[in-house]
Amino acid sequence: MAALLRHNGMACRLLLRPDKLEQLAAVQAQISLRDSSTGEHNLWPVELCSAQHSATIDNLLLTTKAADALSALHSVAHRLAKQANIVVLQNGMGGHNAIIAAFAQHAIYAATTTAGVRRSGPFSIVRSGRGTTWIGLLHGGLHNDTGTPVKRLTQLSGMDVHFTDAIEQKLQDKLLVNAVVNGLTVRHNCRNGELLKPRFKAELYALCQETQRVLELDGWRTARPAITLIEEVLHSTADNISSTLQDVRNRKPTELAWLNGYLVAVAEQHGVKAPLHAALLSELHSRGIT
Repeated sequence: MAALLRHNGMACRLLLRPDKLEQLAAVQAQISLRDSSTGEHNLWPVELCSAQHSATIDNLLLTTKAADALSALHSVAHRLAKQANIVVLQNGMGGHNAIIAAFAQHAIYAATTTAGVRRSGPFSIVRSGRGTTWIGLLHGGLHNDTGTPVKRLTQLSGMDVHFTDAIEQKLQDKLLVNAVVNGLTVRHNCRNGELLKPRFKAELYALCQETQRVLELDGWRTARPAITLIEEVLHSTADNISSTLQDVRNRKPTELAWLNGYLVAVAEQHGVKAPLHAALLSELHSRGIT
């Protein structure tokens, strides 16, 4: 996102963890952005800083894991302008309410994307699927204020960004995909497209059906079966490695608690079970994957 903002001539700073910034011992980096479908390759300079930087933040794009979101926001709370906009771009559900409660004085937006990327090295990103990004207002601000910096993201080149008044639906759409695809790619240690193979068909269909039942209890509505949506995503991101599998391979904590764990919790709230998601979580936890 920082590279694409720079591509559009917009100034931005990349906020890093203090220990990471100290290791780099630099105040600027060149972000390498390569598109695997077109072969286009560009380098974009971006300023690096930490939470302790003195500059005021008017617009913050939060791209941490769900588990790190609140702590990341608290680390820069003293820098947020009174009218600062916060856009939360992350997988999973269940954490937005905590952010709204802690930062109620600010306009809070949620964002979700179908774009596929992978990191090939430090500040080196490969776009494996352009996808679409949806942004919607969750708290504060004005729904119809087309002049906000957040809504101006919809006008930028190379970024298929849309503003929506139905962001909850878009978050649920993404949850459907992540909760089905990510855990299964970890179970089978495979790229997304491999889940379309015949040997995974019954497993994929069963998990889709359970996910659809639980999401419908949570207010989700769709004109097409969940499996149709999932198969479209698997075809369009066939070569992608899911974010959860990337986390596992890099020995990092995953977002399973905000994906499959969220669905298990929703099912329990409605007095039903989500046995396939519970079993998948249990299996992965037994392998030390959290």
